[in-house]
Amino acid sequence: MASYLTLEDERNFGPELLDVATRAARHALAPELQQLRDENQALQDQLDSATKMSIDQYLDAHVPNWRSINADERFHNWLLQPEPYSGIIRDRLLKDAAHAANASRVASFFKGFLAAAGQAPAGPCTAASVPILPPPPGLLSITNCCPSRSDSHCPIRRAVMSDAPAGAVGTIRRTGRVG
Repeated sequence: MASYLTLEDERNFGPELLDVATRAARHALAPELQQLRDENQALQDQLDSATKMSIDQYLDAHVPNWRSINADERFHNWLLQPEPYSGIIRDRLLKDAAHAANASRVASFFKGFLAAAGQAPAGPCTAASVPILPPPPGLLSITNCCPSRSDSHCPIRRAVMSDAPAGAVGTIRRTGRVG
């Protein structure tokens, strides 16, 4: 925290007077600070409630049986295992996703548990579970049309040296705004 008192203030008024003034200021501001803390806590509680409701609605739409999964002891044991790619415990990652209000990431834990257990998520297939990219081609091919027996008439390597020496013209052109 920044100090508004300087060494010169301390020399001019003495530490005792500055201490009394500091305590008097704290005493005078204490009710307002407490009111601000209470309002901040109420707003935080409202935000937490809205976030939880939003995540619950997302889960209801994307993993309809999430409540029964959440009550399953096997799910909680699975959450205590490290995530294979990062090594971080899944429960920590799930809590981080919930704290960040990332509903799709929260849902991915329920879907991941179901996949690990060999089950499909309950409910209809949603647009989120449909692949976004088209499937890759079956085989890689570099032919445009039909194979040809004739050799390519394109140069095989680049020219070794340029025709004119670099900077032979000596004119500089600038583009952009002037001034």
